[in-house]
Amino acid sequence: MARAGNFRERALFQRAPASDDDDLDDYGNEADDILAEIATVWADIRMEGPGSEKLGAGRLEATEVITLRVRDSAVMRGVTAGDRVTARGKVWNLQSAGVHVGRKRDVLEFTGITGAAQ
Repeated sequence: MARAGNFRERALFQRAPASDDDDLDDYGNEADDILAEIATVWADIRMEGPGSEKLGAGRLEATEVITLRVRDSAVMRGVTAGDRVTARGKVWNLQSAGVHVGRKRDVLEFTGITGAAQ
């Protein structure tokens, strides 16, 4: 079993509902207030090295990547790459569905990125 001391930070997993015209704001963008909460769980969050900067869409973009581990559950196994997580005061776009890690496979690991156009 994963050690409880490693899971020190709260992480809010969210999902945008199926897209239709009612979910868009006046400018055609998805509105943040329509995101559905999947779960709020304790997580082990690790930064993946220093962030990077690149030129995108004519402006400088600074990105950060995290590895996020949570305890395995039926709800967390349903989290997909299209979902997002709010942790450490930032919004992270998930890059993949959870992958089982650890000797007992009782932990799911996600990779998230922030600061890049998605």
